[in-house]
Amino acid sequence: MLISPAFAQDAGAAVAAPNPLIQFAPFVLVFIFFYFLIIRPQAAAR
Repeated sequence: MLISPAFAQDAGAAVAAPNPLIQFAPFVLVFIFFYFLIIRPQAAAR
């Protein structure tokens, strides 16, 4: 058998929908990273 019983039991369980705020968090973190790395130094140079 290729699939272990543990995987077979877990496949039938309903997956809970993740929090939309948690899904959006990486985009916010990337924006903050670019803000401090690129946008803020450019504004300070002017």
